[in-house]
Amino acid sequence: MLQGDFYTILNKQVGDSEFIYNIKLNSNHSIYRGHFPETPVTPGVCQVAIVKECLEDGLKKKLFLKNAKNIKFAGLNNPEENDKLLVRISFSRQESDLYKVNASIVDENENIILKLRGEYSGRL
Repeated sequence: MLQGDFYTILNKQVGDSEFIYNIKLNSNHSIYRGHFPETPVTPGVCQVAIVKECLEDGLKKKLFLKNAKNIKFAGLNNPEENDKLLVRISFSRQESDLYKVNASIVDENENIILKLRGEYSGRL
């Protein structure tokens, strides 16, 4: 789990089919020393994990990324220059335990960092 260490939730809006999370990255986290020491960049795998964790937080249930139909890393994020991000998740419940998700992460300048379309489930 990255929440609480790699990033913190500043505030959130939880609706019936959309969640909006404002988060703050920990630019001093050890991940950035390896990715990359001179110019830190938020790793794509961490971005995908942030979306998953925010979805889990909003739904109050443990989930697994079952199917990633499209993941696009649209921009680099240097947490030393921009440590606040907006995570927007829209979803619909397809079956009792399957959620179809469209998500994005944008920086404070509204630059798109990540776009994700996939399905999450409580079962593998």
